[in-house]
This record gives sequence, C-alpha cells and structure tokens, in this order.
Amino acid sequence: MVTIQNQDGQWVDLRDKKSIEQAIVDSNKAKFEQSFHTPFMKPPLSRDFGFKGLTMASQAVLSHIYIPHPSLSTHIVDLLDALHKPPVVSSLPNKTMNLLTHLYRA
Repeated sequence: MVTIQNQDGQWVDLRDKKSIEQAIVDSNKAKFEQSFHTPFMKPPLSRDFGFKGLTMASQAVLSHIYIPHPSLSTHIVDLLDALHKPPVVSSLPNKTMNLLTHLYRA
C-alpha cells in the first residue's frame, strides 16, 4: 500500500500494482523537474552554463569576468557577481579528503 496526496489535497491509499507504479513514476518525474522553472534551466543561462555547469561561462563567473546577458534580472546578475572565487581561495593548496569507507558508513 502507498499513500499519496491527490490533486484535491486529500490523502488516498493505493493498493493495486498499476496505481502504485504510476504514483512512483509521477513522484520521480516531479522530483526530476522541480528546478525546471529556475533561471539557470532556461535560456540564456542554460545555454551559457549547460546543465552541469562545466562550461567556459562557469569559469568566467568564478574568475569574475563573466558578462551577463542584458535580459537578465538584477537579482540574477547580483547572484552571478557573488559567485566569483576570490583570489585568496584560488591560491590555497588543494586539499584531499581521505575518508575510509568504514568511517563514512559509520
């Protein structure tokens, strides 16, 4: 049995296999799409940054040299400005974290 909230806000118990599977698919779809409305998931930011943020634009933001698209709101421009990596952080040595599996599990 699975309990879900229907469109009316009421809690409903599902007992048959097909309904339960559909509820799981719907839940997974909603989780996957939960950020689709955000600015980084729409053009022009989705073009510049991609879906993993592994682009030249991402490096430009960190370097504080990214030139935002004129159509962006001031809130997004302010966010991009705040995301730069200060030179003092860039000059720090790389640290590795040696976490043993049994410690991680604990």
